[in-house]
This record gives sequence, C-alpha cells and structure tokens, in this order.
Amino acid sequence: MRSKDLTRGTVAGLLIAVALLATVLLAVPAARADVEQIKVFFVRIGDQGKTGKPVGCGDSVVPVLHAIAPTKAPLRPALEALLAIRDAGMCDSDLYTALGNSRLVVERVTMDAGRATVFLRGELRSGGVCDNPRIKAQLEETIRQFSTVKETAIFVNGIPLDTALSEKG
Repeated sequence: MRSKDLTRGTVAGLLIAVALLATVLLAVPAARADVEQIKVFFVRIGDQGKTGKPVGCGDSVVPVLHAIAPTKAPLRPALEALLAIRDAGMCDSDLYTALGNSRLVVERVTMDAGRATVFLRGELRSGGVCDNPRIKAQLEETIRQFSTVKETAIFVNGIPLDTALSEKG
C-alpha cells in the first residue's frame, strides 16, 4: 500500500511541476509582447559579400536583430539603436560599426510616398575611404529594411550624407 501512496505522490508532484512549467512557458510570449524585433546593420570586414550585401573594401553589411518597444513607426528607434552602438563586437565579434566614432543623433525622420528622409545631427567621423561606403550602407540598409521605404535621403547637419562623407576623405 505504501508504494502506491508513493507513486501517487510522485505522479501528483509531476503533474504540479508540469502545470507550473506550462504556466511559465505560456507567460513568456505575453511578456515578450512588449518587444519588437528590428534589424540594425553592421559591417563584416573582408567578407567579400559572402554573408551580406557587398560594401566598402571587400566587406559585407549584415543585419543583427535588436529589440525595441513596439511602435507603429520603427524607423526612428532602429536608427537610434544603430547610432547608440559604439562597438558592434558586442553583438558579434566579427562585426564592426563604421559609425562607432561618430556622435550622431536622429533629429527628424519623415516619410513621404515611399521616401524616407532622415536628418541626423552631431559629429560624423569616418575612418577614411573604406569607412565612407560602410557608413552609408549601415544607415541605408537599416532604413530600407521597412517595406514602406522605397527611397532614402540622409542629411547630416543639413548636408546630404554623400557630401558630408566626401568632406571626410
């Protein structure tokens, strides 16, 4: 009789454990409902376009998932996330951000008929001729990930990005 009681106790304990586990597992998606996944784009140096879009001096620009608060306008938070990360190696040791030495903030973002116009303010620092296309690719790919964006225009301190980068050498 004692072994049946022990078996019933074990089964009851297992049922309680399964019920608790199910409660926790079912609660996780609800807790994650307050997070949206967007992509920020970084550079994989020397990759020759194998893992992403070719850019720079034989590199690739590659996406990394990043969590933001849910929003109907995720472009600005995506750019803010990109600009806030100083060391892409925190995401993946093989990644680099050409924007890491820049001190830029998103001033304004507008959308008009598929054209995303982004106004950045602050100090744009480029490491040189290879970093210029990397900077442009990181910004443009982060912007273009959204299906509503068909065209981009990026300004730094009121100057078109290409002009601002050409002044950096």
